[in-house]
Amino acid sequence: MISGTPYNGIREIKTPHGTYSPIFVDFTQKDGFKRLAEIKTAIDQGDTSVLIELIFLPLYGKINHKELAEAVLSYELELYKANKMPELLLAATLIMSNKILESTIGKIPENLANKINAIAQESQLLDLLKVVPRCKEFGEFERALA
Repeated sequence: MISGTPYNGIREIKTPHGTYSPIFVDFTQKDGFKRLAEIKTAIDQGDTSVLIELIFLPLYGKINHKELAEAVLSYELELYKANKMPELLLAATLIMSNKILESTIGKIPENLANKINAIAQESQLLDLLKVVPRCKEFGEFERALA
C-alpha cells in the first residue's frame, strides 16, 4: 500500500528463489475526505458494504493523514455506539492509523503501552479513543490515562 508519497521504484524483486511481483495499491491520488462523505451517505442509506473501506481511508491522499484519521475514527466511534459497526472494524482502523498517529506524537513508550493494555473496561478504552487525536505529546495522554 502506498500512502503519502507516490512510489516509483522497482516493481519486481528477483531472489535466488524466484521472481516476485507484488501488487501495489496507490492511495496517494485519492481524496479521503470526499470518500468519507460518500461513505457516510451510503451508510445513511443503509449500505453497510462500504464499512470495510473505512479501515484504509486514513491512508488516502498525500497530506492531512492525521486529520483524516481523526475524522474516520470519530465517525467509526459514532457508528460503533449506535451498533452499526462491529468493534473489530474499529480496532482494525486503529491499527491501520497507528503509524499516522505515531508520526504525530512519536513511538508509544513501553510503560504507556503496558498501561493501555492493562485496561479491562471497554468504556474506558473508548473514552481514550476520543482523547488520542487531540494529544500533542505523551504527557497529555498519560494525564488522560490516569
